Amino acid sequence: MNVLRGMKRTAKGLACLLAFASVCPGGQPDPDHAVNSGGSWATSAGGLDSFNYVGEIYQEDTLPEGENPNAPTDITLSNANVEENKPAGTVVGALTAVSGQGGSLGFKSLGSNSRALDVSPDGSTVVGDISDPWIWDLANGKRVVSPSGGQAEGVSEYGAVVVGNSTGLPFRWTNSGGVTFLTLLGEHTSGNATGTSRDGSVIVGNSYQAGQAGQATRWLNGVVSSLGGNSNSIARAVSGDGSVIVGGSQGQAFRWADSTGMQSLGFLVEGTSSNALDVSADGRVIVGDSNDEAFVWTSQGGMVGLGFLSGGDNSVAQGVSGDGSVVVGYSNSANGTDGFVWDASNGMRSLRAMFANGGIDLAQWTSLSPKSISDDGNVIVGHGTNPQGQGEAWMISGFNPSSQYSLAPGNGSTDNHFFTIDANGTLSTNAILDYEANTTRSIRVRVTDENNATFEKVFAISVIDLNELPSITSFDGNATVALSIGEGS
Repeated sequence: MNVLRGMKRTAKGLACLLAFASVCPGGQPDPDHAVNSGGSWATSAGGLDSFNYVGEIYQEDTLPEGENPNAPTDITLSNANVEENKPAGTVVGALTAVSGQGGSLGFKSLGSNSRALDVSPDGSTVVGDISDPWIWDLANGKRVVSPSGGQAEGVSEYGAVVVGNSTGLPFRWTNSGGVTFLTLLGEHTSGNATGTSRDGSVIVGNSYQAGQAGQATRWLNGVVSSLGGNSNSIARAVSGDGSVIVGGSQGQAFRWADSTGMQSLGFLVEGTSSNALDVSADGRVIVGDSNDEAFVWTSQGGMVGLGFLSGGDNSVAQGVSGDGSVVVGYSNSANGTDGFVWDASNGMRSLRAMFANGGIDLAQWTSLSPKSISDDGNVIVGHGTNPQGQGEAWMISGFNPSSQYSLAPGNGSTDNHFFTIDANGTLSTNAILDYEANTTRSIRVRVTDENNATFEKVFAISVIDLNELPSITSFDGNATVALSIGEGS
């Protein structure tokens, strides 16, 4: 599905919603959406701008058939030159799809001394902390949701509901209502809200008495309840519809549902501890770590370790896409701590290396830690140490490993047979190319997204001339030798 995974919107309503605008084109309120407007929020003295909020948007309606706002609109190639006489299989460059939602692969830092802790299912809104919990979106930038300190740890679709903790108490925040502290269990005095369902009606976390072990907790439409199990437990994440909750209880990862209660997910082989950190929107795939190794859990396959980056021995899976196909997290490696992206086809890949292939240089960033991924896999958020040595939140957009690239017939496809494209969108030669035979090769590339929307583009691949040494092409056994003299020799 596209960036609207599970949601249906009119094209006009989507445009207004993504822009967080109080009025739609023509200066009139959008009649298709209920908007609670008015009010303002003054931020704390942290250098963040004040903002005027618009309110929450509730109405869902139908996306006209054939409209896909996230369909690919362009394809870029990181390099379009290859030297002649290189062996077949020589890498030319990396292909990247550009989506209708606004752009090709991009890296955006979100301010020093900050952490990004979650991204909304649609990828439009990021939340995290500095000294105070904050929310970020393209239209409004970063703004504080509570000036009393704490963290914003979860966010619903389009940033309508933010959850976290402030002054040791769990909170729910909306544009129109500001911060509302959540009720705690029994005599408890503190707690955390760590995640929320797509519509914000289910919030999860824990509740505890100061100095004592916490209890995994659910708030359903504001009503608090314990998830059972042992003390010293916390719920970390919840599925899109709020029916499946995951977390950790006394050193063991758990899955909770109304029909089953709290169930332990066990450990990896020879493991003694585990922790569940995220769950896919459909509730089928759970990720986390067990004895210092990232894992994926499904009811069919149980807990499966994802391994480590090259040279590493410690990894943690922290986020999973809506359908469970893409996992993000971090691993140590021979080059220090690095973020990773995992999928079943490609296994665990270095985030730094992947984006270097896409033209984004993260060489000066260290300790990259991806925390969350949007449902469609297009947006990844996290934090790391920037080139100035400061902790900083970041967002990568335009990444969608579900895009499939292929060589397509049609105008400009004359030289397709000289090249191949792998599952990652890497373009390589399929033969030895000769400058003297042809200085430019023309190929036609197609990208197909997860909704089967396609875009095609023709690329001209330049063959770079090299000085070639003379070679003997024939010898008649007597005194006659035929030589082939390369150009420039």
